[in-house]
Amino acid sequence: MQLIPGFYYHYKHVPERGVHHYAYEVLGAGSHTEKEQTSPDKYVAVYRPLYESSYGNEMYAIRPLAMFLEQVEVNGEQVPRFRKIEDESVIAELERIRNRMYP
Repeated sequence: MQLIPGFYYHYKHVPERGVHHYAYEVLGAGSHTEKEQTSPDKYVAVYRPLYESSYGNEMYAIRPLAMFLEQVEVNGEQVPRFRKIEDESVIAELERIRNRMYP
């Protein structure tokens, strides 16, 4: 499993609610130092929200890497839980939001 740092949308993202709705900056992957080498939740995605009503402006979030990368069912269809944002104009706007939220 590989996690590429960058900006991602959670599957709950609704574009009409703004570019930052359920948007996250993924910083990378980490490992839990107290888990056995073979534990399925040893590796985690490390990320932070880019919308103010989330966890608070100074908090990182972690999620088991397998869960971060998995598919979920939405309206009978399998979709990625998180999808990487590739649109350069969206990335530029999220970078401005990130720089404001995390100076």
